[in-house]
Amino acid sequence: MSSNRDLLSDGKIDIKKMLTYHRDNGNKHDTLSKIIMHASSLGGTYKRILKVFKMLDHDDSGALDTSELDQLIDLLKIPVKPEELKSIQKESDVDGDSNISFKEFFVTLILVYLVSEQRSENSESNSNIQHLADSIISAYLIFDPECFGYIKKTQVAQLSTRDDGSDIFLNEDRWKEMDWDENQSIDFSEFVYTFATWMTDFHDDDLEDN
Repeated sequence: MSSNRDLLSDGKIDIKKMLTYHRDNGNKHDTLSKIIMHASSLGGTYKRILKVFKMLDHDDSGALDTSELDQLIDLLKIPVKPEELKSIQKESDVDGDSNISFKEFFVTLILVYLVSEQRSENSESNSNIQHLADSIISAYLIFDPECFGYIKKTQVAQLSTRDDGSDIFLNEDRWKEMDWDENQSIDFSEFVYTFATWMTDFHDDDLEDN
């Protein structure tokens, strides 16, 4: 696939296009319970992500600024253009402080993975991160199968008719936790950020050992 594939729309990374590609070409998971179980078992991957984050965080501030994040392309040998990474940084900045925290870094990596997937250039050296990314994206697509790039609150009510655990996963309390800007919808970045928060909390003891 051409590395010149246009993934920007009006200067923003086209998440809908990338999600659609992943849905049509990515791995398929049976149920949300299996996805969460798989993601919860990847403790080594979380350590790897923390290691990469610390390598980029030269001033030990606990967050990455633009100059630090720019080095991600060379560090992981990923086929992402500078203008795409700039847009990815904006999408990853869930709290809007212009820096990327460790949990926001998960959003960055997932979006980078989606870009790499479009170009069929994912590196085997990053396969553990790719497996985690695939699990999180697959979990998201259970709630947004049409790949709109967001989940509307009206969709949550429809989940009660399913028996895959999705209605328990995205209940009212968790909705409030994920809908950062309180606009009655959860966009892809908000979903990934909150999923990453749960997973890092689950692996807290492992991460503190590093």
